[in-house]
Amino acid sequence: MEHKEIEIPVRVNSTDFQEFALFDTMHRQGCWKRPVVFSAILIVSACICFALNNGENQGGLLGWVLLIVGVGLPLTYFLHFFRSVRIQAKKMGLDQKRHVYTVRLTGEGVNCRPAVEDAEAVVTSWDQVAGAWRQPDAVYLYVQTDRAYILPNGQANVSDDELWAALGNYLPADRLHEKK
Repeated sequence: MEHKEIEIPVRVNSTDFQEFALFDTMHRQGCWKRPVVFSAILIVSACICFALNNGENQGGLLGWVLLIVGVGLPLTYFLHFFRSVRIQAKKMGLDQKRHVYTVRLTGEGVNCRPAVEDAEAVVTSWDQVAGAWRQPDAVYLYVQTDRAYILPNGQANVSDDELWAALGNYLPADRLHEKK
């Protein structure tokens, strides 16, 4: 079956990049789980210390230390993550929307040409594509497990639904993930 070539001249800004980083790190990789489990264990331990405190055994002091560490370290982790993403977006010059690459979807695969002059296109065949995740504002197309292209809504030469349908034609169902 012949498929129409889809071209997406991708323009992103810091908000697009931050949403992608949040999705990739927290949702897809699940990096929120360890800090939350750590926090839950220390908060439960703090509650046990408070409950067993009789005024003579320093349970209250230990409970406060556990509570501060259990809330403080995960909070620091998340704040550091968001700060580093903002810094990275600034380094990339994404204060305003700018053209960063052009993605072409063809029957052979995904072709990405960076917006930089004289940059070589990167071609990935469909059998090598790790998957696609459809979010409310964009599609994240992972050409490798650790490399993705942000395809913001409304930037392709087809509608967003046609883009998703085309990805459905090229990729097996187990590699398509749509946010419900």
